[in-house]
Amino acid sequence: MPLSSNRKFHYAVLVFVPVFALAFSLVLLIFLGEKNVEVLLFSSQEAQQPAYVQVFARVMSVDAIKGEMVVRLQFEPQGSLVGEDGVSPNQDLLMYINSATGKSRQDFPKDESMTPHDTVLDLDGGFWEYPFDAHAAYLEIVLSEVQTGEQEAAAQDEAVPLAIEFLGDVGGYSISASEQQAETGYSLINIQVERSTSVVAFAVLIMVLQWMLALCAFGVMVVWTRGRQFEVTMFGWMGALLFALIPLRNAMPSVPPVGVLSDFLSFYWSLIIISVSMVVSVTTWLWRGSAGRPK
Repeated sequence: MPLSSNRKFHYAVLVFVPVFALAFSLVLLIFLGEKNVEVLLFSSQEAQQPAYVQVFARVMSVDAIKGEMVVRLQFEPQGSLVGEDGVSPNQDLLMYINSATGKSRQDFPKDESMTPHDTVLDLDGGFWEYPFDAHAAYLEIVLSEVQTGEQEAAAQDEAVPLAIEFLGDVGGYSISASEQQAETGYSLINIQVERSTSVVAFAVLIMVLQWMLALCAFGVMVVWTRGRQFEVTMFGWMGALLFALIPLRNAMPSVPPVGVLSDFLSFYWSLIIISVSMVVSVTTWLWRGSAGRPK
């Protein structure tokens, strides 16, 4: 016995509501997972020393196209290294930080506050694999105490312990870090950068939409060439669809210029399919005549 329309509607609601609730919960969990960024601690054992410097490293920006990452470093002397004002060091300190641009040497004079320092790191990796691209960088810090009256080369042997807090919180990216090497007064941190889950998911959604639109245009073309009555207004729809692909492609978050992996997976194919479908449809319409009947 065939189902009534009301019963079909109820069954559709019973299927749609749990699926929608599951998808909504999944999206919310992804958001909460990206929101809760963990602060990583490196060389934490150095904090047990009587005198050390606390370093707060935070990633401020990532430019995958230029291959650059900006990390802001803030410093606080701790223990017996703190001066009388409670914020400045009681010794002259010298720090070396790897930097792709600008100076790598940072001097901290005695009894003066330790000013923050923004360093630009080289970011290795290919943005052309967007949205599945991965990048890597490293942060190297060397801290020493400068003894008055001694040569600088000898003063570098007086290493000052470091304790580092690292935070990689940049929208659109998933940033992780690990300490490759740590010694007194020296730390080498490897940084891994990938697109966040939400960025990858949205980019994949756009690619799927491009394919769906292209297949719709292809389906219309197939139906018309098999003899169905032409609707001239559909030519305008195909033309609008063709030019809508470009802003749709640019709607991907932080998308690089044309030529990345996502373009080869969907954008180029969609342009070709829609263009060919439109040309074939117009040619068929002209061959049959404006009435839509064979001559």
